[in-house]
Amino acid sequence: MIKKIAIELLKFIPGGERLKMDFFLFRKYFVMKKIARSKGIEVLEEPKRVIIRKGNRQIILSREQGLFGFDVIPMFDNYMKDYLPEKNNGFLEIDFSQPKKHFLNFLNASLWIPSWTEGSWPLKGYLEKYMPQEGDIVFDCGAFCGITTFALSKLVGKTGKVYAFEPDDLNYELLVKNIEENNLRNVIAVKKGIWSHKDTFLFANSGGVGSALAQNAKGDPLQESQFNNKNGEYKNANLIEVISIQDACKLFNISQS
Repeated sequence: MIKKIAIELLKFIPGGERLKMDFFLFRKYFVMKKIARSKGIEVLEEPKRVIIRKGNRQIILSREQGLFGFDVIPMFDNYMKDYLPEKNNGFLEIDFSQPKKHFLNFLNASLWIPSWTEGSWPLKGYLEKYMPQEGDIVFDCGAFCGITTFALSKLVGKTGKVYAFEPDDLNYELLVKNIEENNLRNVIAVKKGIWSHKDTFLFANSGGVGSALAQNAKGDPLQESQFNNKNGEYKNANLIEVISIQDACKLFNISQS
């Protein structure tokens, strides 16, 4: 109780919000390192990077995405199987700290990836629900940089079509790049979000899996701690167009019958 009161009081002193965030991050990294040690993994903090290391293998995250280490640590060995590590100063390394081209073993393909992401396990989960067939039309809603899009493209074949919806600026740029470099002729990239109806929303671009609406339908802010800067303005935010699945079908002349 005393700790909670002390943290709340930081709001009222100069620089208090910064101290509150620093304390929050200190606690998070303390817990992360404790979990990592129990699995024989080190967590090394640098000014611009966070390194998750196990023996001579390491996964690098940007400082901004360092807390995704909680997701990386339990799946460390899976990452090393799903991605082809590069040799760097005696380490086998997967670097998610910046936009980079990676070889994905589970797709047998090289793709541009903007920042931290997951491995093969989300795709496996999607395909457990439905395995697309040759000739299918598939919507990839929130396509990111096109990892799932690539797999869907191969499954639906030349007679099928994949519509990849992605509103984040950097994600969309790399999505298009991956489509072009891998000659995915049955994929159409769409720089829109999918919603219940046609509208425009303020959207916070993160250039990663954390991109999300900055405001809800009423215009109220969402996830302020992540998207607002000290002046109360949104970081990397812009208006995006969202459409419903029904509107998308009409736009591309797709029958829903």
